[in-house]
Amino acid sequence: MTETGTQGAPSPPRLLEFDLSTPDGNLRGMLAIPPGPMRLAELARSTLPLVDRLVELATRREQRAGRVISCGPGCGACCRQLAPVSPPEAYMLADLLMHVPAERQGRYLERFEAAASRLEAEGLSEALLRTPESDEAARALAARYFLLGIPCPFLEEESCSVHGGRPSVCREYLVTSPAADCADPAANPIRRVGVSVRLSEALARLHAELFGGEPQLVPLSLAISFALEHIPEGRHAWDGVALTRRLLALMSGAQA
Repeated sequence: MTETGTQGAPSPPRLLEFDLSTPDGNLRGMLAIPPGPMRLAELARSTLPLVDRLVELATRREQRAGRVISCGPGCGACCRQLAPVSPPEAYMLADLLMHVPAERQGRYLERFEAAASRLEAEGLSEALLRTPESDEAARALAARYFLLGIPCPFLEEESCSVHGGRPSVCREYLVTSPAADCADPAANPIRRVGVSVRLSEALARLHAELFGGEPQLVPLSLAISFALEHIPEGRHAWDGVALTRRLLALMSGAQA
């Protein structure tokens, strides 16, 4: 990986060349790194294009196998599922809320507060912020969450109202089973498109390296609450190129 930049400009973005090996093929290209120290929210946002590229590779794999992506506009059943995001993506979503018009911001905050209150009333808040003991426990928790029917706070008219800024888990969620089946995943087998490398998991590992503890994922519906409870971590900044390089190493499977 090499770094290039433009001389003479006051604060140009730094361009980081990457070559990421994945089971679905190699990804090569450039990432624009914001100038100056970088917060984890900015790291998450600047690396979202990698997720789109990974999804493209996975989609091509499905097409070669004769399977067709069935997701389409207005299909919002998946937006009521348990959507885990990494702490840096929680900070990213908090940043997003700060930059939308006041009226929209108020609507979103009301929905986040309503979702958090509902989960608290159902006794699920603490369980959702802990790492499940097993895959079976994780599936049971996700099924219980889905039965509550809590829509994503960003869902409007069955579509994402912040589509360009949505986190990695939302970008990765594609199915080849009939789209209508997603309304009742307990009764219908859902054929998800597997993405070979998950940005959210690498970001969670990086967050744990920087601040200690175990890697953690947070339900999207609790992301704003999480960000508000971890303001110092969200404000901390590092050299952007070094931070991005470490994330890319984690995505490649490197250890600390």
